[in-house]
Amino acid sequence: MSDDRLGNVFACWEPSKEFCERMPPPPAQVLARIGREFGTGLARVYAFGDSVRLGGGDLSFAPAADSGDTGLFTGTDRLRRWGWEFPSAIRVFGWNGGGDPYGLWVADGRSRPVIAVGSTDVFTITAPSIESFLLLQTALLSVWSQIPATALDGLRLPDTLRLQSDEIPDEYVAALRRWAGAELPEGLSGDPYDDRLTEDEMTKVVEQWSRG
Repeated sequence: MSDDRLGNVFACWEPSKEFCERMPPPPAQVLARIGREFGTGLARVYAFGDSVRLGGGDLSFAPAADSGDTGLFTGTDRLRRWGWEFPSAIRVFGWNGGGDPYGLWVADGRSRPVIAVGSTDVFTITAPSIESFLLLQTALLSVWSQIPATALDGLRLPDTLRLQSDEIPDEYVAALRRWAGAELPEGLSGDPYDDRLTEDEMTKVVEQWSRG
């Protein structure tokens, strides 16, 4: 796989117009703010397009230009006002097809893992970085979506991991995680309802990754 993992993701998204919907990128100053507050990986996603939607909404990114309840810079505070007990380090950037949020852990340190949120106080770490998260999610969503083979070539997804099925076996997800660099510590599934991590438990995992 290319060292530019996000570049591979964009090479898959670009020709897949029905799979990947997007708006024009926000202005340079907004991209700079995203980089400062969320990290350069997410800023590159928004440089590709604002309000990206994959698989008809199976994964959606918050609009950067929206200053209301759903905006990238305002959505986390909105959820806290509604009683969601987010640890202070989590900043929401999007949600899955069921409306459950995804966020980045943006406390000081090198690691910015992706956090899956299941309800007001149910959390887990689902990937160690936005790059590995998007490789994993794009590959998983390709199972149900009609993505051109040339787009999967751009993703650098091996033929052995190209699955078309109504069901996704656990073994397949584990293989995708290894390929995407999205492996998790032993005992974690990446599902917030199964893992139910506390803030202290997530902090310990993040600190371990930051130390390399």
